[in-house]
Amino acid sequence: MPTLYITRHGETEWNLEKRMQGWEDSPLTAKGRQNARDLGHRLREVQLDHLYISPIGRVRETVRMMDLDPAIPVTIDDRLREMHMGTWEGRTAAEIEVAHPRAHAAFWQTPHTYIPESGESFDEVRERILSFLERLADHEEDENILIVTHGIFLNILLTYLQRKPFATLWDPPFIHGTSLTIVEYRDGEAVIRLEADMSHVIAD
Repeated sequence: MPTLYITRHGETEWNLEKRMQGWEDSPLTAKGRQNARDLGHRLREVQLDHLYISPIGRVRETVRMMDLDPAIPVTIDDRLREMHMGTWEGRTAAEIEVAHPRAHAAFWQTPHTYIPESGESFDEVRERILSFLERLADHEEDENILIVTHGIFLNILLTYLQRKPFATLWDPPFIHGTSLTIVEYRDGEAVIRLEADMSHVIAD
């Protein structure tokens, strides 16, 4: 397996409003765009061989802001979409908590018990992740692959790679927008070399 450089899209307007995005979308904030530029600058020292991105607009905007070498091959992959949140999409956390108190509590407090009323389950997203990882096995071991995706997707990916249960899904560190995670494979086992790192961002 190649070395994986994985990031989440930059901060969006709906992130600030605490709205569930899922497959819906909102534009990056000024901070989100600047953080993406900072990450792009950081990654210029890495020889990237391929770029895989989610098709959702906030990821595409993040990639544009990163201003990467246009010679890097880019693949848009539907499997990198955020978790589909069904009727929760576009609604604020407060609205969801009032309308769906049990499901909302399970989602954030006991994710291993969460059963979606609509949209995808954590298991369904993990199946997408497994399918995507199988595709990456076609790359050479000495390649560096950049993946630009979403927050919930990344949490599920990391629990899988670290063989942790869904009960630990929201354990620290928090996956901030444009944070960088690096995954290496040694003897077929995933090793997290860096997790949710934000050192490229200058503090306000």
